[in-house]
Amino acid sequence: GRVITREATNLRIEADGGVGDVDIPLYVKADVIEAATQGAAGIYLVQLGDAEVGDVNFSVEDEATVGLSTSAGGNIHLVNLFGTMTISELIEATGGQIILTTEDIDILAEVRSRVTVDGQLFRGSLILQTLSQFTDIGLATASGEGLHLSASEIDFIMSGFNESTPSAFLVNGELVQVESNNGITIGRADGRHEFTLDTFTYSESFTFRAPQAF
Repeated sequence: GRVITREATNLRIEADGGVGDVDIPLYVKADVIEAATQGAAGIYLVQLGDAEVGDVNFSVEDEATVGLSTSAGGNIHLVNLFGTMTISELIEATGGQIILTTEDIDILAEVRSRVTVDGQLFRGSLILQTLSQFTDIGLATASGEGLHLSASEIDFIMSGFNESTPSAFLVNGELVQVESNNGITIGRADGRHEFTLDTFTYSESFTFRAPQAF
């Protein structure tokens, strides 16, 4: 399929039918990005360099788009090919799956996936992984080589996800199906990461993934 690239200083996308596709993501090169979709449509972006998920201000009245958001279980997949992925505004997948892939991340705002339907709370899953299977990963540690999350950054992802069984719910008469998830997963499925875990109280389900032996 075709590779579509959008380049701008600030990029705001509002698309009811989704942004990119799981097999053909939208490639973007922008300093600040925000996007929103409706229904179960997802957001699939590949960033070409340093980028911030933030608030694009074009001085438009009643602008509601901030960060990245889907409406009814839509997934959010965000890849940063090089540089730093900065999250300064909310990422919300409303029960869908969030996958963040980057070698360096700075989390300054909440990342979550939850929706309440008929009084019942549904929560999706988060995978935070690196581009390389060999990158070292540290949690609640001081900054250093590899991918590191400080304690405050972990707090931003702590309350938005949990382990769940398969579920389904109706939104505007349409059935939205949610697969089972493992809450929060750190590391690649083919990872050979060396993890460093400093003192931290985890209140949600975390999986630290590095299944491949050296």
